[in-house]
Amino acid sequence: QQPQATLHVCGTACESLQAFAATNVHLLGRVEEISAEYGATELCVIPLIAGSGLKIKLIEALSHGRACVSTSVGVQGVQELTNKAVLVADTPEDFARAVMILVTHPEKRRALEAEARKYVTEVLAAEKVYQPFVDRIYQHLRQNKC
Repeated sequence: QQPQATLHVCGTACESLQAFAATNVHLLGRVEEISAEYGATELCVIPLIAGSGLKIKLIEALSHGRACVSTSVGVQGVQELTNKAVLVADTPEDFARAVMILVTHPEKRRALEAEARKYVTEVLAAEKVYQPFVDRIYQHLRQNKC
């Protein structure tokens, strides 16, 4: 539906996708400086069908302020981002539809990008993530007079 659209695939997954290479699909393999790829993209896809825990690739995409389309497996640990910074779809048809929404509705994509940046700043910033641990260390030191 969008012949000018391209898909850039980075990482070791490229090895198993060689048979699916197409004109608009670029299998880049391992990329030394991934920030350039994030900077050039309009959205990120996380089509995971298995896994557990927080998905670092999703967090990485969000930290670059990118709107994402993911399966429900991909948003494990951050389900609160569903329909805020991430559109979630679990069937191939729904996944493609979600991607098309973001490709054809830039205002929707920009809203998700804003939510991604907000989430990273308000929830995942180092001082937010590590401060409870640092506070616990100081509490322990005070209690034990170290």
